Amino acid sequence: MKTLSEKAMLVSLNISCWDRYKFDAKVSNEVAVAHNATNKVGRYNKNLLAFNPTSYKAVTSLAGEARQTHYTHTLPWTDEGQRILPCANWTKYTDAMRTLQTKFNIAAQEFVMEAPALFTRSLQELNGLGNAADFPTMQKLSESFDFRIKFSPFPTADDFRVTLQPSDMEAVKAELETNVNQAVAEAMKEPFKRLHEVVKKMAMTLVDSDAIFRDSLVTNVEELLEVLPKLNLTDDATLTVMCNDIRDNLVTDPDTLRQNKSVRSDIAAKAAAIQANLAGFMA
Repeated sequence: MKTLSEKAMLVSLNISCWDRYKFDAKVSNEVAVAHNATNKVGRYNKNLLAFNPTSYKAVTSLAGEARQTHYTHTLPWTDEGQRILPCANWTKYTDAMRTLQTKFNIAAQEFVMEAPALFTRSLQELNGLGNAADFPTMQKLSESFDFRIKFSPFPTADDFRVTLQPSDMEAVKAELETNVNQAVAEAMKEPFKRLHEVVKKMAMTLVDSDAIFRDSLVTNVEELLEVLPKLNLTDDATLTVMCNDIRDNLVTDPDTLRQNKSVRSDIAAKAAAIQANLAGFMA
């Protein structure tokens, strides 16, 4: 069987956008003085694009979509921003992220081109709060947008390179291997949490025979079932069984659930049972 270092890698995503909010020390101090308070009790942040232009929304929306896509196709690893990307999910992940990266860069360029006119309008709307110094130069503005994906090897105990006595080296390697295995075990809880979340929502929605719901109640389950097998880094048989159980028992045409109360009731009961099973497993 392949080792974990052969089945996965680590990936980090770093996206930055120009921040349209600007701290105003002068106004913050004026408010504090007006209320006989110190200037430590509050901060006044100006919105330099209060009218929320379409070009800026496009950039930030793509940034959000990229972060969600990154999250969807990976598993948690450390608090340093890296996540686990199984090799089985490499093509799906890289295709989606490169497309989003291209769209993000284009949207950022379009916003930068429009920025001079937007900043002029903002100064007018800010009126007495306006200050030309609050706005960046076009070069600084362009540099503030960034979208980077970085891949690195999945760690193994053999990667540890120091000069120690053989017995000490083996002890260090054993501890590192234990830490990696614990981190992977923790990461593998996430697929079950994702399943529990969508199944719980289905159970709570369908139990009310008159509740209105969107098709996404079902399609979200279908999409998750497509992703999770590729995230099954440890070939967890329980995860496979649960995915198959959900696919066989819960995936139903949304219109049928709306129109046929008998089918709806049956699916609601099955979803509740699977939810309880998932909750018990995670506990």
